[in-house]
Amino acid sequence: MNISPERQLEKLQERKDLLRKNYKHNDGDWEERKHWDAYMEAYEYALNESQIPWHIIPCDQRWYRDYVVAKTVLKSLKSFKMKFPPLAKND
Repeated sequence: MNISPERQLEKLQERKDLLRKNYKHNDGDWEERKHWDAYMEAYEYALNESQIPWHIIPCDQRWYRDYVVAKTVLKSLKSFKMKFPPLAKND
């Protein structure tokens, strides 16, 4: 899942400003945000050097995240070319 730095900033600020989201607030998140570039470099390295196929899922908007995940899962399932088993014959 990939969130933009702009959206991350919005989410962090919401956690501070909105009473109903205060339970998610952690002062340490603001300090970690300063390391954004280093995290992105590490993620890029991990994804590019991995033998496992990865899917980058943008998640700034929930509806679009859900759409991309569903589309990716469907594509993977279709690649299995599964078929229903034949019905058992009645004696």
